[in-house]
Amino acid sequence: MKLYEISEPGRSPNPHQDMASDVIGIDLGTTNSLVAIFTNNTAQIISDQNGNILPSVVHFNEQGDIISTSDAFITEHTQMISTEWQEKSNLEAAATQQYLSIAGFSTLTNSSCESNRVYKVKSFKRLIGKSLAETKALALDKFFNLDTHSIDIARVKVQDKSYSAIELSSIILKQLKNKAEQALGKNITKAVITVPAYFNDIERQATKEAAILAGLDVMRLINEPTAAALAYGLDQKVSGNYIVYDLGGGTFDISILALKEKIFHVIATKGDTNLGGDDFDHLIAGYLAKKYSITLGNKQALAVARKLKETLTTNDNAQIDNYKLTTHELEQLSKPLINKTIKLLLQAISDANLEEEQINGIILVGGSTRMPIIQQALKENFDITILDNLNPDEIVAKGAAIQAHNLAYGSDSLLIDVIPLSIGIELMGGIVERIIPRNSTIPASFHYEYTTYQDGQTAMIFNIVQGERELAQDCRLLGKFTISGIPPMKAGMAKIQVKFVIDADGILTVIATEKSTGKSQTIHVSPGQGLHNAQIREMLISSIEKSEEDFIQRKLIESRVEAERVIMALESIIKEDIDLVSENEAKQIKDRLTILKKSIISADSEQISADMQQLEEVSEVLIEQKFSKQFGKAFKGKSLAELNRSLLNSKTANQVQGAYGTETRNGHAVHEDPNIGAT
Repeated sequence: MKLYEISEPGRSPNPHQDMASDVIGIDLGTTNSLVAIFTNNTAQIISDQNGNILPSVVHFNEQGDIISTSDAFITEHTQMISTEWQEKSNLEAAATQQYLSIAGFSTLTNSSCESNRVYKVKSFKRLIGKSLAETKALALDKFFNLDTHSIDIARVKVQDKSYSAIELSSIILKQLKNKAEQALGKNITKAVITVPAYFNDIERQATKEAAILAGLDVMRLINEPTAAALAYGLDQKVSGNYIVYDLGGGTFDISILALKEKIFHVIATKGDTNLGGDDFDHLIAGYLAKKYSITLGNKQALAVARKLKETLTTNDNAQIDNYKLTTHELEQLSKPLINKTIKLLLQAISDANLEEEQINGIILVGGSTRMPIIQQALKENFDITILDNLNPDEIVAKGAAIQAHNLAYGSDSLLIDVIPLSIGIELMGGIVERIIPRNSTIPASFHYEYTTYQDGQTAMIFNIVQGERELAQDCRLLGKFTISGIPPMKAGMAKIQVKFVIDADGILTVIATEKSTGKSQTIHVSPGQGLHNAQIREMLISSIEKSEEDFIQRKLIESRVEAERVIMALESIIKEDIDLVSENEAKQIKDRLTILKKSIISADSEQISADMQQLEEVSEVLIEQKFSKQFGKAFKGKSLAELNRSLLNSKTANQVQGAYGTETRNGHAVHEDPNIGAT
């Protein structure tokens, strides 16, 4: 029997007594960030002289140093530049200003103020937890001025200095922390921080590291859509299923939440980290350039596009200087992007095994959902109530503040998230055994017990993978570790306990312990080895498209591995006890062994199974004689495969192939490290 031990966040009257009211909720966004606190029985956004929203932008001076955690210096100079731009009569004149842009990395210059050149880095959330190689593979290097000499995580280069996304994010978090402290007059050290639903464990861990650099203790990381549902008070309802449609400036997330008896459960997620309001702005800017046959500076074109888009939120026509845009034009431009969000929403509903009539509402999150064309598309495609009465820019931060309050003071409501991709172990032959299925609830822990595959085996290799494909080569390698120093024993006698733990923030830890010696190995996934969110979608689609091909390949590999195991077991018996049968019987067994070895080379799983069956039939007498001699009548009439399973672990049946060896459901056998060998 396989042991599953699942731990969930439970109700506690006061699990964090030292927190008092000094807990905040933070929405760390790609474009903008906010901080909120729960007070007087409601969540409130914390404001300062610059308003509610803090742009997720970090500024630097000409030497590449961060200018200040305050906005005073930046505001002075950017306003001065903006004023000069606004004095120009039209966009063509504005485009003559010196403006250099490398998307995420921008330089603002002013001919009358060269000594006050200001650099700014934005949208760096897209880089968090990624290596330089990954940014190149995802073409992110086209949008950021990256340090090509970085050997681990991606770093943005500013003059002669470079900064990681963790460092840049910590600056934003520090500013939000300071904003809260100034408003509340208290020292703030604890926070709940939101992340996109599709952030993997690497990106989540990197976010936590950024918080530590900012002087914050992360009480919990929660998905942005989940925070939005908390802000709407859905946790106070009896039951229901809700869709959270989150279209922000840089990312798009869908989560489907199931609520039952105040248990809040994320049952499905979808998303696209490269789809957001910025993409609509770029479409509009490109359209304007073609429509008016002009060349606009990047900043100027996007600024006009954004203003036209915002104007069309409440009007059918919009005009900035000589540039016009209608609702109809925006609808035609935006249709491909909107259709993409609808497709992802439908996929999430399918993943949740729900019908449309089972869904109680769609929550709109993110400033981009203010566009009437978004709401219209949802109404045309779904007959579901749309919840949009709260400020879509603020509800994520407010939900985080509510969760922070719940953690500090206890709550009747239970918030449970899920992992977006299955986690498993690479088995012998390169196939994958899923340990933690996709959409499993977290936090959770799963315990397994493994055993050895060969006599005298002293080491085991564990390859931890993530994905939905049947072969490890088509999945993502999370990590690899070896546990050595296993006392030499007969196959199946050594016991290795392996514990897979996913915490409430979605971060994975694997611990393997050899029972007799107490030796253990622990693996944590570290930044720089992560998977980009867009690849998660590709992996899910690929697993569907390749399912039949993968099944055939897996069946062939399993047949080969099973045949090799039978051959190994039988050759061991032949070596010790071939004299228990006649010369003719021995010859038949050896002949069938030769046939099976040749059959393994083929790509026909049915032929391998047939030849293995014939080998077992001609070996039946030898097997019965062998085990009758050793164990009496207990094993009489059993096949070679059954006997081998019994020997490996007398408590188990239902054996499958294990990591580099044979795995049983309760006594998983793992092949030794070929580079270490047995002693």
